[in-house]
Amino acid sequence: MGLLIKTALGLGTLAMVYVQPYRPIAIVGRSMEPTYHNHSFVWTVPVQAKDLKDGDVVVIDTDKGHIIKRIALMPGDKYLQVKSAFDWFDLIGYHPRVKRKSSRNQYREVKIPSNRIYVLGDNPSVSLDSRSFGCIPIERVKYKLVDQRPRDYTAEWF
Repeated sequence: MGLLIKTALGLGTLAMVYVQPYRPIAIVGRSMEPTYHNHSFVWTVPVQAKDLKDGDVVVIDTDKGHIIKRIALMPGDKYLQVKSAFDWFDLIGYHPRVKRKSSRNQYREVKIPSNRIYVLGDNPSVSLDSRSFGCIPIERVKYKLVDQRPRDYTAEWF
């Protein structure tokens, strides 16, 4: 009888773990430092696109696996790009309504397309993010971190 009770309790515990919404995920890499550290574990919860906002730290499903980034810009948000030689570079953190001084550089305003988001790592010197791979489809965001720590602004994104 004791074995039957232990088995039932074990199966009940497994069922509770399986149906609860929280999932642990390991942070691999330094792209979110100093906010979240390499090889640490965080809890996530499934999220719908309508519940996302800028500043949220999310888990994104990519062809190469999951990545963790912070949402910097939502659909419809605008940012500036500057042309240097033959390439355009994103000026994230530079408000598009701020009047630019005249210079030899070319600038253009870019609008985030609908159903796409612009994501950044908190550690810009090592992060591969939307500055390198562009905007991502919002439906690729699968989870949101439960522990939403604010970004450490001692390191700049640009």
